[in-house]
Amino acid sequence: MLEKIINITSSSEYKNPPKSGKHGSKSGVFRHANFSLSDSISFSPAVAFMTSHHWKLNVFEKENDKTVIDFELDGIRFLVKVSEIDLAKHQDIEYSVTKNVETTKHKILVRVQFISFVSADTARKLDPRLTLPHLNNFLNDLTEISTYVLQLSENHPLVQNVIEKEAEQLKSEFEYLNSCIVNFLEMYLSKKFVFSLTDKNQGKHLSLSKLNISKI
Repeated sequence: MLEKIINITSSSEYKNPPKSGKHGSKSGVFRHANFSLSDSISFSPAVAFMTSHHWKLNVFEKENDKTVIDFELDGIRFLVKVSEIDLAKHQDIEYSVTKNVETTKHKILVRVQFISFVSADTARKLDPRLTLPHLNNFLNDLTEISTYVLQLSENHPLVQNVIEKEAEQLKSEFEYLNSCIVNFLEMYLSKKFVFSLTDKNQGKHLSLSKLNISKI
């Protein structure tokens, strides 16, 4: 079940994208890099794995103890900052998600933040997906609501209806994204993550923690 945790707020991550750096090393940045297997960087198994899943990798860098991955898939942009210590401890991944949506009257920027629980079998490899239809539907529905509702809150029945309608499908799509992120990190960090189901994390699935919709 998608937890109903929604805040109307702005996120500094959207305003301050990762800084650029030098290309070609693990600590560097690969900016606006839609790699193919003919590129030299494709010799990195981790980056080649992302390419095989049709992810357009915009930024990939180390930021202190976190790995920063900024990528696009199916018209949606994702920003993930993962600490291997926190990932092992809390078993979740936080996604900052943005999409530009055009309506008949306006261009709208939808920005949301999801926290997705990493299940015990997340590390299994899944077939690549070209689309994320339910996440796109979710973002489009929020955009439509915003055209006639000035302020959205977690108690608004229209928002709750959208959440309930797409809950299981969104969970499935984020489980796929989790699997890709975990496989990528295992290749990049040369380590194996072990996730387990405990009383503490039982019942956790997916939560929407931030939401911001603005005209552009």
